[in-house]
Amino acid sequence: MSKLDKPKFVYVTYINTTPEKLWEALTTTDFIRQYWVSRTNTSTWKKGGVIESRSPQGELEWHGKILESRKPRRLVFTFDVVGRKEGPSRVTFQIDPPKRSDVHQSDAVRFTVTHDQFPSGSQVFKGINMGWPVILSSLKTMLESGKAIQFTHN
Repeated sequence: MSKLDKPKFVYVTYINTTPEKLWEALTTTDFIRQYWVSRTNTSTWKKGGVIESRSPQGELEWHGKILESRKPRRLVFTFDVVGRKEGPSRVTFQIDPPKRSDVHQSDAVRFTVTHDQFPSGSQVFKGINMGWPVILSSLKTMLESGKAIQFTHN
């Protein structure tokens, strides 16, 4: 199987915040709960550490391992959905500070989320394509306005 056969999700947005505040929002349970549809993600956020995501009822939904943690620029972890026999995929959060030399100058932080290493025909890939835009839109809104978008989960 070639790399072209494997699905990949990439989402880029610009957020009016600092890299440090974005990092805090990505790694602090109280912040995460606000924009991640009432889920909690817990970890030491250090390389080799475990990450767990739980539903509002406390059920483990997915877990993984921290592969890279470079505060406040880059966080990489595996993403293994409980009950799926696909094996883990990989999530990369890349936080780039504002650039003053680009054609489009801004004070906004560039935030790129890449979710890859899925097998062909992945059911998890189908789910994250709906989930990530909701989570990331709510995160951006929260950081810029102080209040996350309130989505409900069925």
